[in-house]
Amino acid sequence: MLTRRQGLSALAVLGPIGFLAACSGRAEPEPATPTALPATVATAVAAQEQDLVALYDAAIAAFPELAVSIQPIRDQHSQHATSLDSASTPSPLPTTIDLPETVEAALVALVSAERRAKRQRIDACVEAGEAGLARTLAFIAASEGSHVPALRDLRA
Repeated sequence: MLTRRQGLSALAVLGPIGFLAACSGRAEPEPATPTALPATVATAVAAQEQDLVALYDAAIAAFPELAVSIQPIRDQHSQHATSLDSASTPSPLPTTIDLPETVEAALVALVSAERRAKRQRIDACVEAGEAGLARTLAFIAASEGSHVPALRDLRA
């Protein structure tokens, strides 16, 4: 009979080997997806990023005291949009964006928009159909996830 120590030692030695074997298994390659799908996903995400830029612009216009803190985040969204859809012209910005009337409520709205955007990017990773685009979308999702605590810190 194995002692607890022997069992844990065996698990420590053999566990990583099983994990590596599971990770290195290759399934059949997926058939190539039409190139229109990744372009459509990238264009849709670029438009969503432009919407976030417009939201940040509205927040800066309504609450100039936030400009120094949120301008870098706004600029990142602009860079994301450009990197995804550099061939197209920016979509027309909405004429009005309804923002709450207080700085605190505006920051809550920005946090909510960032969380929603992160979820959208993760969903878009699945739809991407192209490894490079999925990787880019994952990086963008991570970036948007990092905006949440930065914005929450401004509320404190």
